[in-house]
Amino acid sequence: MVRLSLDNPFRVLDLVRGVQLSRHVEALTHAEALVFEALLGGDGLESDRSRRTRTGLPKSTYQEAKGRLYGEGWLEDRFIPSPLAVGADTIEFRVSQPVAERRQTFALALEQDPTTVLLWEGVQSLFSVRFLNRRRSKQGNLEERDEEDFSLRAEPEQVRVYFDFEGCWSALPGLLPPSVYPRTLPGALPRSGGTQMSPAHLSALRELVSRPFTDRKGSGTPPQSGPHFLPRSQRHLLSESVAAWRVLPKLGRPITVGSATVRQLVLVTGARQPDSSFDGLLPALAADCGAHPFLVAEDEEQVILGLLSLGPLPGQEVRSSSPRPSVLGTVKRFARQVRIIREDLATLRVPVDHRYDRFFTS
Repeated sequence: MVRLSLDNPFRVLDLVRGVQLSRHVEALTHAEALVFEALLGGDGLESDRSRRTRTGLPKSTYQEAKGRLYGEGWLEDRFIPSPLAVGADTIEFRVSQPVAERRQTFALALEQDPTTVLLWEGVQSLFSVRFLNRRRSKQGNLEERDEEDFSLRAEPEQVRVYFDFEGCWSALPGLLPPSVYPRTLPGALPRSGGTQMSPAHLSALRELVSRPFTDRKGSGTPPQSGPHFLPRSQRHLLSESVAAWRVLPKLGRPITVGSATVRQLVLVTGARQPDSSFDGLLPALAADCGAHPFLVAEDEEQVILGLLSLGPLPGQEVRSSSPRPSVLGTVKRFARQVRIIREDLATLRVPVDHRYDRFFTS
């Protein structure tokens, strides 16, 4: 049996398919990594056969890999609603670093607030996403901010990338370029419903966003995963961009593919440079650094980016004849007061995991 040290859990190079070497290091085969990428880049109107064709894998290999990725909790389906459809006109992205005596109380308040759709809890910080309506009353002590907190409230159209992990994953060695990245929030109402959702549309949307939490019937690939198994009323919402199907990685553990490891969540925040804009930031990150953030949101003065940190296993050097500029250096061309917070995936907790169904249960 291989024994790993907690202070250096990445030493083992002989990674075996399907074997969990420790709670900190797990490995995917190359075929599984290809299927992982194809699913992250899945489009609601694309067939599973088309996704398999992109990987170049035999059907049996594709299905076996897909079964493991879902069955062992690497991936999860979510249906993200248009903010307009749930009455939200503002998306709040917040990085909180409350003092020790306030941390537990504040984290619990975020977790219990029905407007919180995502909450990640790391060693250094709390990261939350809330869908808000500016016309409604304030959310009690959640409006309080410590000096080190970062809070950005963006209109839906100011969210340039919304939890699209395909770009991050494509940076791993031997994988394909992104096929649909970058994707943002869906932003429509049903064409037949005017400016408001009808009761029938609301009922279909409630069932759709609740589906990942009501269709759990044991391990393995969910028997009705993906949009093609949905009722017609729910497929209609996807086709009209009232909601979007998104396959997401289930964070909370590092992932090893070959000689590279996805080991950290990285949040980058900053304020706009005078007389500039953030318009060129996303293309510059791709061109200069080969970086594809899974999250990019801005308001008039601030920006936040989310990335996954990819690196070689310790002991394996990466040589490059033309090293690329750093993400930090590129961001500083567009932003000042740049801060970077890193959280190890091995210690990341996810108390609220894209729970858009909360809008219908509060």
